[in-house]
Amino acid sequence: MQSVSIFLSMYDRSRRAEVTLPSSVTVGELMEQCQQRWSLPEDSFILRDLGRNRVLLDHETIEEAEIANGAELQIFPLVEGGAA
Repeated sequence: MQSVSIFLSMYDRSRRAEVTLPSSVTVGELMEQCQQRWSLPEDSFILRDLGRNRVLLDHETIEEAEIANGAELQIFPLVEGGAA
């Protein structure tokens, strides 16, 4: 099993961390850890690979999402919009 070192940050850069994790970790598991450690509300954020401008899916592993060493992943709020 390989390990990947990445940078995680909030969309507003209020929080930032460098982490090393197994490539078998899913995006959903990574988001759960961020929500717990940074006290984020559940189900209201997505994770994006800034270098590739790609939204990551919860069921993808780090390996399946092709996240490279040194990649910067950013947590963005889900914004719902619409007209009344």
